[in-house]
This record gives sequence, structure tokens and C-alpha cells, in this order.
Amino acid sequence: GEAVAYEAEVVGGRGVVEDEVGGLAIALFGTADGSVVNVFERRLETLELHFEPTSDTAETGAIARDHQTGSLWNVAGTAISGPLDGAQLRAVPHFNKLFWFSWALFKPGVRLYGAPVS
Repeated sequence: GEAVAYEAEVVGGRGVVEDEVGGLAIALFGTADGSVVNVFERRLETLELHFEPTSDTAETGAIARDHQTGSLWNVAGTAISGPLDGAQLRAVPHFNKLFWFSWALFKPGVRLYGAPVS
């Protein structure tokens, strides 16, 4: 029931954003220019993963590295190397490229990620 809006430029600028929405631990992976942002559950079977951006993007196509295994992940949520190679994160339904303020009309009380809490 919780609604959250994320600015594509913020996600792209960071590469990886972790959050919790409605009790679900999620990760957003974004390309540097913010043109692609995907949302995934951070839980893979019994393991809750935590991610950090990686600088291996140009060489490998990786956008993130998980802290637990050191596996590299691409923007599609697929592990492309490391112990979890070939694993796929579960996608979370989301809307891309909407103006959050327009979307907020349909979701009163939407939380804008990174905005100060009043």
C-alpha cells in the first residue's frame, strides 16, 4: 500500500539505491544517464542481498556488486559473475518515466525518495 517515487537521475547518479517499501526490501539499478531504472527484490531465496555500485560497468556491463558474495549484477537484475552467476532477482512491478508529481495525484501521500521528511 505504500507509494514511493524515485527520480531517475538520482538512481542513475548513484547506480544503486536500496530502500524498503511496504515491508519489502528492494534495490533499484539505474544506468548512469538514468535512461533505464529497474526495481528488484533484494531477497534471493533465503539470502537478503545488499548492493553497492561498481566501477566495472564499462568493462563487464555490471552495475552493482553484492556485499554477501561479491557477485556482479547488471541493470536487468542478473548476476553476471561470481558465486551467484546466472541468478536472477525478482522484478518488482513499477512505472517508469512518469512525472512523480502527476503520479502523486493517483497515490496521495506518495513518498519522494531522498526528500526531507516533514
